Amino acid sequence: MFIHWGIYSVPAGKYNGEEIKGIGEWIMNTAKIPIPEYEKFGKQFNPVKFDAAEWVRIAKDAGMKYIVITSKHHDGFSMWGSKVSKYNIVDFAPYGKIP
Repeated sequence: MFIHWGIYSVPAGKYNGEEIKGIGEWIMNTAKIPIPEYEKFGKQFNPVKFDAAEWVRIAKDAGMKYIVITSKHHDGFSMWGSKVSKYNIVDFAPYGKIP
């Protein structure tokens, strides 16, 4: 199972009330969203309902043998804390921890 998950999940394929065609994780590029505007999604990224055990159950039930998660995508947002950049789920997003 290959999971794309990050702040691009917040707009869920829509920007300024318009559905953006293409792959969701490329919405910043496709919709030409300015960086300061896109970063607002990071301030909203708060996956409090994340349940790793449930994701694993779903994968197993579907016959998957492994899971790959994009922990850092083209937008540069990291799903881990980093001393290199504060643009991550621990320091930038309200979630404040590693899922």
